[in-house]
Amino acid sequence: MQVQVHMPDSPEPDTSAARRWAVYGALVAAVLAVLLAAYWATAVSIAAIWMRSETYAHGFFILPISGFLVWRRRGALARITPRIQWLGLLGVVAAVLLWLAGDAAEVLGAKQFAVVALIPAVTWALLGTQVVWAIAFPLVFLVFAVPWGQFLVPDLQDFTAWFSVRGLELTGIPVFWEGRMITIPAGDFEVAEACSGIRYVIASLALGCLYAYITYRGPWKRLAFIALALIVPILANGLRAYGIIMIAHWSDMGLATGVDHLIYGWVFFGVVMLILFWIGSLWADRPGVPEDPALRAGQVRATGSASLAVVTLLVLGLGVAGPVAAAWTDALQRQLETRVALPSANGGWQGPMAPVSPWEPGFQGHDVTRHRLYRQEGDAAAVQVLVIHYRWERQGAELVNEQNRLQGEQWHRVAATTRQPALAGGNNIGVRELRLTSGPTDRLVWSWYDIGGWITTSPLLAKGFAAVNRILGRPGDATLVAVAADYPLRPEQARQRLHAFLTDHPKLAGPRGAVKVEP
Repeated sequence: MQVQVHMPDSPEPDTSAARRWAVYGALVAAVLAVLLAAYWATAVSIAAIWMRSETYAHGFFILPISGFLVWRRRGALARITPRIQWLGLLGVVAAVLLWLAGDAAEVLGAKQFAVVALIPAVTWALLGTQVVWAIAFPLVFLVFAVPWGQFLVPDLQDFTAWFSVRGLELTGIPVFWEGRMITIPAGDFEVAEACSGIRYVIASLALGCLYAYITYRGPWKRLAFIALALIVPILANGLRAYGIIMIAHWSDMGLATGVDHLIYGWVFFGVVMLILFWIGSLWADRPGVPEDPALRAGQVRATGSASLAVVTLLVLGLGVAGPVAAAWTDALQRQLETRVALPSANGGWQGPMAPVSPWEPGFQGHDVTRHRLYRQEGDAAAVQVLVIHYRWERQGAELVNEQNRLQGEQWHRVAATTRQPALAGGNNIGVRELRLTSGPTDRLVWSWYDIGGWITTSPLLAKGFAAVNRILGRPGDATLVAVAADYPLRPEQARQRLHAFLTDHPKLAGPRGAVKVEP
């Protein structure tokens, strides 16, 4: 007897689904390529920061990692029918509006976030909600491609200084602490920007999010580990700074310079991350295949060619509208010119006179700088007036920028606060008070922003006023006005001198006091 065995036929691959995904994938890639060309300057600015800053060098890996995570989801994506989502056009509009707002206020970070946000927005519009849910984490993970977090640096510097001082006090080492300057018998230390630990915090947060996504399935475990990945590097950086000071103390400053970069740099960070991942592995989920939320709604009908073409054209039209509108507003602002004119001496003051020693603040791309001295008759002490003026702000030449520093490199910040001195005639303005030190010299600085006639001490409001001026076609000038006085013993002596000077020169503290507009 002959027995015949019939093997079951192999399942036929769904060639129609494969072709559909090939078409949609090519379409999304083409649209993103066009938008990349339209926003090329912003995209290049992101890559430029990756290249020049060690803090954001991890950005080179974000896109490949995100792409790999999408590839891992190819099985789930193959069971989803891509289709257009009209609501996705709102995402495109929101990203373009964010870019326009960032361009109007010259906030590079907002423009960079907007360009990266176009990727999930275009994906949503052309591939649909189910696809976005299936690859939600890879799309959200793109946020780490944007060089963000620099605003945390001052707070991280202050925390690192506080942590180091508390550690020194517990160790029994005499310490004098003033702002971010720490003095022990072995020597002086400054908690500079490089000591803030921002590079470790950003890198740890990115790695923590990736580890939590791969290792855990529950949202609470993921959030708990991400929180741990944020807190641990901050504490570790404080311990690192304390360790550097202790090594300097034990070695009589012999090992205080090179050890930071060799042992207490990325090697120290790597050890901390290994410990963090080991702790996270203690409650890791067992391997398994969780329910796929992207497939709960079942299959949907494919999109027609006409609708797909209409949405694609709308995405392209809305996307390129941003750079076109920005070019138009730039042309309006360049039609108005401004100039700086300091007030003549009044009320027994003499000046303006050329300064004896330069005051070199760290501002980039400004058009005009005026630095003059005023003295009262019979008084050797002087008031310095510094005006930094931008005729119209543009990329790389904006008044409010994270890289700009009023103190420059030769001065160290002791403290900063805001005040509202009462001037004669009811002209009360807010000022940002900055206490600086440079060797034996202590200086008190009052400063404020004049943005097209609007006076403020808030960097956020200054950006907002600049955006409004740009949108309305008003003069785009932006000015920092600063008055300063040195003091031998108490800052109150300098405050009285500055108050008297502004009382006698009220126009300097009024709208457009140092700036004149010429059509």
